[in-house]
Amino acid sequence: MLLRRPPHLRGGRTRSPYEGDEMKPLLFTLAATLGLAACLDSPAAPGEREPTPPAPPTGTDPSVASQSTQCPRRCLVRLSIEPGTYLMALNEHAELVGTGHEVPFRWSKATGLVRQYTTGEWLSLNSWHRQVAGNRAGKAVVWSDSGARVLTLPDMTYAEARSINDWGRVVGTYHRRADNATLAYRWSPWSGTTVLPSLSTQESAANDINHANDAAGYSAAGGAKRAVLWPMAGGIRELGMLPGHVGSEAKAISNKGHVAVSSWPAGLTAVGTTRPRAALWTEAGGLQPLGTLGGEISVPADVNAWGEVVGTSTTADGQAHAFVWYPSTGMVRLDEGGAGRSKALAINSWGDIVGTLNDGELVAWVWENNLWRWR
Repeated sequence: MLLRRPPHLRGGRTRSPYEGDEMKPLLFTLAATLGLAACLDSPAAPGEREPTPPAPPTGTDPSVASQSTQCPRRCLVRLSIEPGTYLMALNEHAELVGTGHEVPFRWSKATGLVRQYTTGEWLSLNSWHRQVAGNRAGKAVVWSDSGARVLTLPDMTYAEARSINDWGRVVGTYHRRADNATLAYRWSPWSGTTVLPSLSTQESAANDINHANDAAGYSAAGGAKRAVLWPMAGGIRELGMLPGHVGSEAKAISNKGHVAVSSWPAGLTAVGTTRPRAALWTEAGGLQPLGTLGGEISVPADVNAWGEVVGTSTTADGQAHAFVWYPSTGMVRLDEGGAGRSKALAINSWGDIVGTLNDGELVAWVWENNLWRWR
């Protein structure tokens, strides 16, 4: 049976490069290496269906539901990925890439954990061609079934490829030898490298790119980072920061143009030192704070086309927990299965979330609200 493309990948500004084709069948069989939390709601057969906006939880915190066999919204799926392995990206086919013990890997339900290369860091995975972007030996690289391609960047001493979209376009940052500048770039397999404009000559980096080829990241100005957007049409657009804050950085951009932003308050010079706050930028609403789980810190990691943001936030006791933020109900702590700490790293248009759980050792987990896609 065929899965139709998610609606945000069809037509208009965010049309996918594979418009007019249907996704190939996704054949998932239950793998012995997966542990699945029990759910009372039986998943429907896949059939010919599209993702719909997941119903936000109401009432009981999903973390409470993990103490029983009920999973009213999401079920926790544990993947058999060895400790010390870090998930970095998720695509629309429920495939993951990451790095474990300095070795890149790809994971899917059908194949399990697969290592194709002995060195490198895999940071991003697209959906159509299954291309992977990342780094190896100080160079930006795109991996595909045909092998690895090192990106050609002008006067480069070091480069990173941080994101790849379904067109095969890549964004990242590189260090230019001539003036020691660190610059954001957008790379195309057809036209090569475009150095993206900066707010100053100090530093810039592109962290993510969407299907419209708009890039998001940061550019330094006045000694501090500023969250910025680089539209495909050209130029640079500053996205701002939360009131009273002195710096910000765009972490991810959705195929509908939502931008997940980390903003930090006065007195800080870098993200993550103390008290960064998650925010969401939209064309209509500008930059809005997403709050916390009761603590002082929230850090966004990804945003999908429904405007749902995932990341990590602290509770009042200072412990870090994975969250999902819904436009309708706000921030919710994700089910941890009784463990103490967690991180959410990525979310796709189906509402699938991937992250890590720390219950004595670092392992990879998946939260899902489309159970049939994983079993």
